[in-house]
Amino acid sequence: LEEFLVECKRLDIIPLIEFRSGSTYTESQVQIAMDMAEECGMSDNVIWMSHNYNQMVYVRDYDDTAMICYSSNSTNANSEADKCKSLITGDNTVIYTINQANVTDAIVAEMKAIDVPIILWNITTESQIINANKYISGFNSDTLNCEKILATQ
Repeated sequence: LEEFLVECKRLDIIPLIEFRSGSTYTESQVQIAMDMAEECGMSDNVIWMSHNYNQMVYVRDYDDTAMICYSSNSTNANSEADKCKSLITGDNTVIYTINQANVTDAIVAEMKAIDVPIILWNITTESQIINANKYISGFNSDTLNCEKILATQ
């Protein structure tokens, strides 16, 4: 991780570091990763991501200015908005990311109401990008050049 962070700093890249789902990272393990970012001079330039809400709470509690990307597949708009609201400190950025198949108008409305950007992942077709709600801030695809598609719109 340290070598990766050093290279990101050298190249002026903002890395997204994901605490993978299915893994149970303890609070101290999350803090160790965040300390590495601090030691590399990258603490203000890392996006911390997890499907595990508790891990995002660890991030928030350890650094109230950290950029947090909470990822979920839940279609419960109120619950997801409440989780995102609780991650907001007033000094940080919170992003919500969801599988494109699970995003609903209610989720978009709830996130918009609390000013939390949404990124869709698992994008597999151009139409998913073109037809997405205009509030959607970003797209993640393993197969498409989303930037190129958006440039033609």
